[in-house]
Amino acid sequence: MKLESVINLVEESFLDLGSINWLSIYEAVGAAKAPAISYGVAPGATPNSYRLAIRSNFPVWAGMDVVAKAEKRAKGECDIRVTGTIRAPRRIKNTAQNAALTEMKERMRPLRAGYSIGHHEITAGTLGTFVKTKKGIMILSNNHVLAKSNMAKLGDAILQPGAYDGGVLANDSVGNLVAFKKIVETGNVMDAAIASIDKKFMPTDFTLPGIGKIKKGNVQPVDILGEKVKKVGRTTGLKIGKVSAINLRGVKVSYHHGTVCSFDNQIEVVMEDGSGFSAGGDSGSFVVSGDNQPVGLLFAGSDTHTIISPIEAILKEFGAEIIL
Repeated sequence: MKLESVINLVEESFLDLGSINWLSIYEAVGAAKAPAISYGVAPGATPNSYRLAIRSNFPVWAGMDVVAKAEKRAKGECDIRVTGTIRAPRRIKNTAQNAALTEMKERMRPLRAGYSIGHHEITAGTLGTFVKTKKGIMILSNNHVLAKSNMAKLGDAILQPGAYDGGVLANDSVGNLVAFKKIVETGNVMDAAIASIDKKFMPTDFTLPGIGKIKKGNVQPVDILGEKVKKVGRTTGLKIGKVSAINLRGVKVSYHHGTVCSFDNQIEVVMEDGSGFSAGGDSGSFVVSGDNQPVGLLFAGSDTHTIISPIEAILKEFGAEIIL
């Protein structure tokens, strides 16, 4: 199908979700296992062709006919996947592989992208990259990393490394929360925040460890659909994945205390071997294309699927530009 046709299908299919009798589903399978469906654009079978991406955290209950209706509307040109529950933040798991990757969890002076960071009352996330604003050079990462999922106050201390990795207020405060985009119940397009940097810790190297220099220009999601992208994060280090869907509408993300928030216009990344592109602690990682152009900010995921917010909207929100 043509791109415009699939985008129209995304909107039509998303509207169908409003007709679901969720009460009957909760009674049948339980609220904790009710499928949360989102729609987007997936690569087609041939170059410059596209399919309707259909995503659900759990297998779709037989009584839900909206997926069958979407498939029929798309004439079977669909990419249907069960993602597992998408979370932000995710629990940091000390697997043998993750524990072996110690470098990005260490204290780093001057500051550098890819390393452990966080609000002084969270565990740890990843310092995504550095941006320039009217107020100077800032740290860019997630709201739930720097602003404690809306619960922080402007001016709160930011630690590097994050508290989970040994950071303490007395020795490891490197800056302060400056701004964050509030996360609401529906219609979110980003999980992002910026923080100031103490002059003593101002970065001198703006490259991404293991990746290199960031190139000028923001990649449009459609240009990297089906293509490889890269990130370096606090937990899993350098990973190279593939963009499996763009323009995802209605992505349900589980936050603290059972709160579920919906995100639109998101990018999905997977690994070709079925493993995870990210894990708990990688939140905030800056994602770039195969040739190192900015793509977006990693903020949520499951064991197999990772969600990225496109960088263009984030930079506009904070009046910022990436430091190359």
